[in-house]
Amino acid sequence: SSTIDGADADAMEGGNRTALVVPDSQGGSEWVSQTGGDILDLISRLQPVSFEWNQTLKDAPKANGTYLGFIAQEVNKLLPNVIEKQTNGKLAIRYIDFVAVLTEAVKKLHFRMQQSAVEEEKQKTDILHSREMDTRARTEMNATLASVDRRLTVVEGKLNNTAAGVNNSTLCGVHSSNSTGVSYSVC
Repeated sequence: SSTIDGADADAMEGGNRTALVVPDSQGGSEWVSQTGGDILDLISRLQPVSFEWNQTLKDAPKANGTYLGFIAQEVNKLLPNVIEKQTNGKLAIRYIDFVAVLTEAVKKLHFRMQQSAVEEEKQKTDILHSREMDTRARTEMNATLASVDRRLTVVEGKLNNTAAGVNNSTLCGVHSSNSTGVSYSVC
C-alpha cells in the first residue's frame, strides 16, 4: 500500500479509476486521470435517491430529515474512488470527491458542445456553398440556353430571309421539310 499526499492508494484501486484530486502539484505527487471509461456514461448511470435519515445515535453526522444522495453500494460499482469503508463496515460516499468527477463531466460536455457547434457551422457553410454552386450552375445553364436561343433565332432569320428573297432561278429545285414542319430550300 502506497501513500499519495496522505491518500491511501488501496482506497483508489478498483475497476474504474475516475479521478484523484491531489492538493498540490508539487512534492512528487502522482496525478491519476480518468481511465475507467466515459465519465458521462458513468455519471448518467448514477441514480439519485431521496431518503429519510433516522439516526438516533448521539454523534449522528446528520440531523433527522429527508436528504438527497446516492446508494453507496451502487456508486461503489461505478466510482469506487469516492467511496470509503467506515469503521463499522458500512460504505460511505465522499461527496466532496464528486466535485472532481462532475468537473470532468462538465468539461467533456463543454467539449462536445463546442464540437457540435463547429460541425453545425460546417454544415451551414456546406449548404450555403452548395446553394451557391447550384445558383452558379443555373446561371451558367441559363446563359448557355440564351446563347443557343440567340443563335437559333439568327439561323431561323437567315433561313427565312433566304426563302423570302430567293427567286426560282437561284433555287436548286430541291424543297425539303424538317421534322418540325419548317420548309427550306437546299442548293
